[in-house]
Amino acid sequence: MERIKTRFAANVDVARVLPEYPRPQLVREGWMNLNGLYDYAVTPHGAQQPERFEGQILVPFCIESSLSGVERALKPDELLWYRRTFELSEAFYGKKVILHFGAVDWQCKVWVNGKLVGTHTGGYCPFSFEITGYINAHNNELTVCVYDPTDEGWQQRGKQVLKTHGFWYTATSGIWQTVWLEAVDRCYIREVKAVPDIDRGLFTLNTKLYCDEGYQLKLRVFDEGKEIIAREISTSEEIELPDAKLWSPESPFLYDLQLELSTQGELRDTVRSYVGMRKRACRACCSITSPTSSAACSIRAIGVRACSLRLQTRRWFMISRLQSAWALICCASTSRWSLRAGIITATGLGCLSGRR
Repeated sequence: MERIKTRFAANVDVARVLPEYPRPQLVREGWMNLNGLYDYAVTPHGAQQPERFEGQILVPFCIESSLSGVERALKPDELLWYRRTFELSEAFYGKKVILHFGAVDWQCKVWVNGKLVGTHTGGYCPFSFEITGYINAHNNELTVCVYDPTDEGWQQRGKQVLKTHGFWYTATSGIWQTVWLEAVDRCYIREVKAVPDIDRGLFTLNTKLYCDEGYQLKLRVFDEGKEIIAREISTSEEIELPDAKLWSPESPFLYDLQLELSTQGELRDTVRSYVGMRKRACRACCSITSPTSSAACSIRAIGVRACSLRLQTRRWFMISRLQSAWALICCASTSRWSLRAGIITATGLGCLSGRR
């Protein structure tokens, strides 16, 4: 394993693991990263929470990975337990507190201060629990229990298997994406979705709120830091952008958005997002699974897929990197810089998209 460690893996700081804000399409100031070292234990399936733990595991790297510090398989008749303590900062005082998990593979139960706050099934989707009624002002304990039968279960698992062979690869069990806390007001913005329509020179902004009283919602749009729109909107609004700058692989321009939620003149929530103005259409993919030419054989050999993609008025012959996984960390990435390096390498090879 050490022979194939990248510079990104070598530079992982256990005190600052994936410190970036984990939800770029809905950014809020009040948050706390819970990645880092957790106590862990592996017990037989059906066992109660252990009183003693075996050691420490680095979250959010799965137990099978080298960077987790454990590097062992989780068997179908076993449970994986996590435990850590945390203390809330002043930004959380008087706020609702939401506990977020980027992904946990596969079934999990979550306790805060010994009380069950929720369960989740599914290894690839983010989920969250409101834990306001379970936390203390100072010291708090988070416990997570995970069950993952991998290829001996019925769940979606991609190519994960307990015994690797051929293109079947090492399983990803347990926490494998960022764990974090978020502080929100009683009234707050829950979801923002921007849908561009370049033919009409606008985008539709759909917003979901948690608010049981009268409110005002204000939108600000920025073009490279310059405010170009500032007005009140509804939760479903068409926003005109005349002469919009279009997004493309060569010039991936994004408009920055800021939404402000107020009630009775008092600002309750502020979030940031973005929108790219583009239009796309895809033709049927080339039959590379059964290649009939040497060019198609060459494309297949480097693990890519090709099709015709139209962005705006230009057609691209699209070659896509099919998949990436890391021996040291399995499905997770060590940092945004490792993801960036992968994108630069892929585009240098002529790929315009990729699949994780």
